[in-house]
Amino acid sequence: MTMKAQKVPTTAKPSTLPRVDANSLLASLFISSIGMVAFLYGKKQNRVPQMVIGLTLMVYTYLLSSVAWMFGIAVALLALLWFVVRLGW
Repeated sequence: MTMKAQKVPTTAKPSTLPRVDANSLLASLFISSIGMVAFLYGKKQNRVPQMVIGLTLMVYTYLLSSVAWMFGIAVALLALLWFVVRLGW
């Protein structure tokens, strides 16, 4: 008696991970580096706005794959930081 191999149906699921290319990787590294500097400065000076914006700059780039969105959000966050510091926080 010989056994036949059963065909197992394969359904390819679309990838839910963001696409990573060299441009998004370099943009993420650049923006996260700015975030690390802001976070370390805020930690050293006990400044909450710099720590929060710095941490946000380090984390959000992992969620996006579009370089334009990365830089747009980074500029908005840094403008927000400038405005908050200007108000005296």
